[in-house]
Amino acid sequence: AVRALAAAWKGPLPALTSFPLGAFVGFAHVSACVPASHPAAAADPQAVGPYCWMIDDVRPLATYVPCLGKLGQWRIPADLEIQVPEDVLQACGGKGTRQVAPAT
Repeated sequence: AVRALAAAWKGPLPALTSFPLGAFVGFAHVSACVPASHPAAAADPQAVGPYCWMIDDVRPLATYVPCLGKLGQWRIPADLEIQVPEDVLQACGGKGTRQVAPAT
């Protein structure tokens, strides 16, 4: 992935240590979970594992929100405020929005 980023980057690549670690950078819709042998997953060189999550409708945040993650699925800390764009809230039907605030 780093080589692909370096190849696509215009100009000198910043030092990897300059990027923030542990942050929300956006939202994505998980459209399916498929075996790695599925044609869509098999065609992607970054698809690894017995199963792969297929994502679409990726929406970046205007600014990143610091938050250390965990392995596996986990809940967003209740005290963390993320400004979620209204269209993202509507797309998820308002599910799981207890811990996030709509953008103003």
